[in-house]
Amino acid sequence: MTAALKLARTIATAAMVSAASVVLSATAAPRDITIAELYDFCRTPVFAEALRKAERFGWPRMSEAKLENWRASFLDYLGGPVEVSGWQRGEDGKSDALSFWIAHGANGHRACVYATHDGRALEKALTETFGAPDMAEDSEISRSAIWTRDDAEISFMNVGTAAQVNISSRP
Repeated sequence: MTAALKLARTIATAAMVSAASVVLSATAAPRDITIAELYDFCRTPVFAEALRKAERFGWPRMSEAKLENWRASFLDYLGGPVEVSGWQRGEDGKSDALSFWIAHGANGHRACVYATHDGRALEKALTETFGAPDMAEDSEISRSAIWTRDDAEISFMNVGTAAQVNISSRP
């Protein structure tokens, strides 16, 4: 085998490996979000900054159409303008979802919701991060807890295996 042929094979192999790496990184599973990252993300004061932060999680962004019913309900309820985005990882019905919004006007606030199907792990992570909740309530089918830290309210709700945490504050 000539030196030129060896070099061509080496370059072709390197190109295939590089292309495979790009495909693998593009299709790699979105990463988990820690409670500290979630708390920081939810308290982001500027919508565009929240969008940039969310890119680091690698979760696919929800379409505007998927968010439109939420936006319309929000406008009907509070009556003020809202900026909203959402992300989802996993398959419908088995996915984790993250949404973020900043409401403007008289009822202005910022908030986000993280929903998952691993309620026990979520509650454990919240307790490890924030300590014992300020309020907790159990029923036969659900568990709820609230923490107040800085100027934020962290509310947790678990029904069955599905759970969500809402982190909200005033701007």
